[in-house]
Amino acid sequence: MERITIVASMNPSTTIGRHRISSRFTANVKLAYMDYSSPEELLPVYNMYLKTVLGHERLGGGKLTGSTRRLASFLIDLFGDVKSKFSVDDHRHYLFTPRMIT
Repeated sequence: MERITIVASMNPSTTIGRHRISSRFTANVKLAYMDYSSPEELLPVYNMYLKTVLGHERLGGGKLTGSTRRLASFLIDLFGDVKSKFSVDDHRHYLFTPRMIT
């Protein structure tokens, strides 16, 4: 097979239910690492996400879309607080990622 690209999201091998990637595999592929986004980078993403969700007809047809920036900011702050209070060093299953905001 040629010209195949696989894009994946992975957690560290120390996470429950995960396994180490073999060095034989990693020697033959290109890997890129990208850290989680900062709260400032997450704000426009979740602001737009909430505008889309709250603008749906079933949820009032956009009556709440004016509050999305404040709601997005609150959710991101809450995520940061929970992540800082519950450390993976305390319990291995305390692994919080930005996808949990969604």
